[in-house]
Amino acid sequence: MGESLGKAYDKNGARVEAGMVPTVSIGSTDLHSVGPIIFRGPRIIYTTFVTIAQPSATLLVPRSEPAHTIAPELQERAVGDIMDAIVRGTAAAYAHEGRPYTVRQLSDVSASSIGYLLQELHV
Repeated sequence: MGESLGKAYDKNGARVEAGMVPTVSIGSTDLHSVGPIIFRGPRIIYTTFVTIAQPSATLLVPRSEPAHTIAPELQERAVGDIMDAIVRGTAAAYAHEGRPYTVRQLSDVSASSIGYLLQELHV
């Protein structure tokens, strides 16, 4: 998609540097790898954060290693709550830096919800 839609020039030959940067990142690990291009790169990257209103299951961070050593305050906390905090914090950083973004919340993780999101992003 990025290859097909990414263009340096418009139909009239004017420089536009437009297109999509189709990347997927999940949580803070991936944010660490894509964050530098977003926060230090050109201000043309528009980010869509996708969240789930009702996660299908409650997964807790275990009370064991390595959680105890790395982040003891996260032990026995819901992974969904942690992911929501990451999205809120990242969105606040985007707003502070004037980076364009939107948040889309799916009602659930289903073929219907994901299909709706994909259609919405391409309209």
